[in-house]
Amino acid sequence: ITSKPAAPYTEIARSNNVQGTVRLKVEFLKNKKIGKIEIVAALPDGLTEQAREAAKKIRFNPELKNGKPVTTTRIIQYNFTLY
Repeated sequence: ITSKPAAPYTEIARSNNVQGTVRLKVEFLKNKKIGKIEIVAALPDGLTEQAREAAKKIRFNPELKNGKPVTTTRIIQYNFTLY
């Protein structure tokens, strides 16, 4: 991963003091695009959706197998913490 955009808090999640981690199963395609995104662990008040939208914008170099790019799947986490 060369760039992983942050997932912003929603106002409703902030006012409800929602904290935790969204875990997504993300498919990294060999053509440098993001494929399917499955929700592994969700949070309420729009945070899961924010994480999913941020994950769509991840930039990466594909994994290589025998010198050729391959499609891989990884678990990506977005942590939401109020200070």
